[in-house]
Amino acid sequence: MRCSIPIFQTEVSVANVQILSDAAETLFQPHKGELMNHLSHAETVASVVGAAFTILAFIAVVIAAVMSWKSAKKQEELQLEVARKMELQLEVSRNQIIAPMRQAWMNKLREKISSFIGRSLELRGNSTAMKPIDSTKLRELSEIKEEIILLLNDGESDHDAIAQEVVAISEAIGRAGDDQRALGNAHARLRAMTQKVLKQEQEGTKKMGLFRRIYG
Repeated sequence: MRCSIPIFQTEVSVANVQILSDAAETLFQPHKGELMNHLSHAETVASVVGAAFTILAFIAVVIAAVMSWKSAKKQEELQLEVARKMELQLEVSRNQIIAPMRQAWMNKLREKISSFIGRSLELRGNSTAMKPIDSTKLRELSEIKEEIILLLNDGESDHDAIAQEVVAISEAIGRAGDDQRALGNAHARLRAMTQKVLKQEQEGTKKMGLFRRIYG
């Protein structure tokens, strides 16, 4: 009797399980197709959601790349702007140094040309065939001529023309027989040449001043 009780209980349990299984199958059988559809729909939704997350991730990567490129471009533009401002500031500083030097050079050239013309007129007016030119004053004129030549830029046509005219006048002063009118014409040419060069330099100095006022 003690051995038959467990066997009976086991047989009853198995029978109960089978009954429950059959009942469940009977219960869900009419809804099996609907359940399968729900499962299929859930898988589809999961696939769509996965694809959506993939697309969003791609878009995020693209946006990050674009933002990074824009940031790098902005940084480059800022660096170029800083470099441009530094270059302008250097140019302003350069003009502040050079402009006064150019003005001083113009004043010096104007002074020396004026002195040369005045001294040559004096020497030519005081000299005659019977009265030779004062050698001391002629040497002073020669010194002024050399100072003028050293002020000029060798190789620039306008400057070379002034130098040649100054040399020609200096040589003409030493020749007592030269025509006074020819000397006057030479002086007129020298004045015109000098005024041309001074005007060019003055315009350049004005541009420097304008540049300094705008960007300084």
